[in-house]
Formats: sequence, C-alpha cells, structure tokens
Amino acid sequence: MKEVLLAIAEELVLFSPEEARQVLGRLSRSDSALEACVERLVGEGALLPLEADESVLRRPALLRWNSEQADVPEVRDAVAALGLGRRSYADVNWDALTGRLLGALEEEARVLEEDVAELARPPKQLELRYFDLSIEYHRHYSKLLRLSFTEELSGVISLKRWEEFRATLSRLRELLDRLDYR
Repeated sequence: MKEVLLAIAEELVLFSPEEARQVLGRLSRSDSALEACVERLVGEGALLPLEADESVLRRPALLRWNSEQADVPEVRDAVAALGLGRRSYADVNWDALTGRLLGALEEEARVLEEDVAELARPPKQLELRYFDLSIEYHRHYSKLLRLSFTEELSGVISLKRWEEFRATLSRLRELLDRLDYR
C-alpha cells in the first residue's frame, strides 16, 4: 500500500483521499488500510495533509512532501484511465498552508517557553520537546526553501516569518541551556 500511495503522490502531486480510493479500486486493491497508511506516511513526512482552503481541490487533500520517488506503472495507467490530471505545487494556497504550519509551531514554542519558565517538566523532557520542535521546523522550512527556488514557485512562498521563527528557537535554546540537568 505504501508504494502505491507514494506512486499516486508522484503522479498527481496533490490528491484527495477519494482519488486515492478510485486509483486503488481501478487496481482492484482494497482501501481498508488506506487511512492507516496515509497516517504513517504523514508521520514519516512523505505526505502533508492539506485543509480544504489550502488547495484548488477545495476539500481535504494530501500533498507530496518529503517522499522518495515511487514508480509503479500500474498506478500511472490507473491515473490516466480515470482521467485524473497531474497537479502541481502551484495549486497550493501557500499563504494558508504555511500560516497553519508555522502557527502550530509558534503555539508549541509558546507552550514550551512557558513550561521551561515554570520548570513544569524535568529538563530532559523539555529538551526532547525542543528537539522535536526544531526538527519539525527544519523539515518544513527546508522543503519550503527548496520549493521557493523552483521556477514554478519563485516569489510565491513567503519565508520571512519562517526565518524570524529561528530567533524563537534560539531563545528557547538559551533558556534550556540555563537549566540544571542534575
């Protein structure tokens, strides 16, 4: 299932779960594990879920994010037979998407800063939360930076707030460095 979903993402770039079900049906494959597989691929960072206002599809969708290439000729044939057209990263409402992603990171940073100030958890747990936050930030920022250099998206993706968020991460790092880890 994973390889098929990655191949669908490769073919369409942006697709709805319903379209994935259509492709699976065309391939005579069960869609019973679709949600679990999508959840796993989202957790791995291979797919990024989009809300209805974040793409031209105007419904919840999935975007090829940091995934390896998957070439499954049967998927290509099924997509063509269903008449599903390839979409592009330009079909994403980048202001809405990046606002949601960064807003979630900013909220997590705010909560973490409060927890550090109150020493609400052991320092090692706070450190792990910072590490997760930093990884999530860098994962999204690096993909957005790469996309912003493409001809298709040149000047479309605003990275100013993302770059400003680095100061927040630095401030959190300084606060954590002051904690006693005994």
